[in-house]
Amino acid sequence: MRKFNHCMLLLMAIIVSSCVGGKNQENNGKEDPEQQPLTSRGDSKTILIDFKEAETIDQNLKAVSTIVFDEDAEEIIGIPQNITVKGDTIYAIDSYKAPGFYAYLRDGKQLFAYCKVGNGPEEFFNLTDINVGANSISAFDNTEGTIITIDKAGNFVDKESVGNNIVGAIIDTNGGYWVDLSNQEDDSAKLSWRQAKETEYSQVLPVPEILKGMKAIPLQQFNRLATDEFTYLPAFENKIYTLENGKAYLRYILDFKDTWRSDEDLNDYRGPSWALRMREFPITRLICQENVKWLIVGFYYNGKLHIHAYDKIKGKGHTYYDDKERYYIPMDIYENELFMLMKDGNLEILKID
Repeated sequence: MRKFNHCMLLLMAIIVSSCVGGKNQENNGKEDPEQQPLTSRGDSKTILIDFKEAETIDQNLKAVSTIVFDEDAEEIIGIPQNITVKGDTIYAIDSYKAPGFYAYLRDGKQLFAYCKVGNGPEEFFNLTDINVGANSISAFDNTEGTIITIDKAGNFVDKESVGNNIVGAIIDTNGGYWVDLSNQEDDSAKLSWRQAKETEYSQVLPVPEILKGMKAIPLQQFNRLATDEFTYLPAFENKIYTLENGKAYLRYILDFKDTWRSDEDLNDYRGPSWALRMREFPITRLICQENVKWLIVGFYYNGKLHIHAYDKIKGKGHTYYDDKERYYIPMDIYENELFMLMKDGNLEILKID
């Protein structure tokens, strides 16, 4: 079992990463009115999330196993921020308790850990946006504005600056750089892209006028799917985009009906205390995981964790809630297995069918 302070640190991390205020930041995206969200790459899908028929997690989703991370290793993970499951291997990054890259087998045995904290040429401070490719693993250091890459044996490969005042970044399979500038007040760009190193960024998505100044650092806004598609979940929006060749195509609209905040709500909550006020909204801490079959939407509704499991093949979904308050967030979906971060710091695998 993990120590209680691990849980408290994670709770603080989630709250901070959901509501971080910021103003007057440097603009890293160039305005291009032709680069707007598109829907021509296949039709977008509206996912209806209904609370009326929600059922409990513990009575409806079978627990397959619990992964207890190896505590006999030289470097011990504290709180996994993001994970990616590839077969029997779990790749994770810890951003707060014991910053670093980690890899484990499903029995919890550690394969490697890369934990070099600092500002040296092979070091980092605070990792987000894990990106597991065929031969390498990378993550964004939002303290230094760099992407650090290691190989799958845990050895350093590269560290590259991607810009200032960025809250998230990822490199796609074609070598393109996607950066999230969130909703910084003086920026025209929310999401920007450059084709390769040393090229200039162009705007992909603008900051919605109603969200300007509401800067946030999400738990993970970029996701790389097993199909090598890249998706983007903006802060304070109920939309998911597919990222491809410098364009963002609308992928899903998450329809929470009248429980989602309206533009009028946002107007009422604007001002210097917006981050505190935003916690009063019914739905907070939105996070999504996806594979070929499933879209998993995790969120807190009136302070209680809910997950919506949408079967993309059958075209239907169902909502479950954590009545026993055992979990924090859904971390990954692999085949029909949902990996949930537990409040003791371990992972539990739930069967989704």
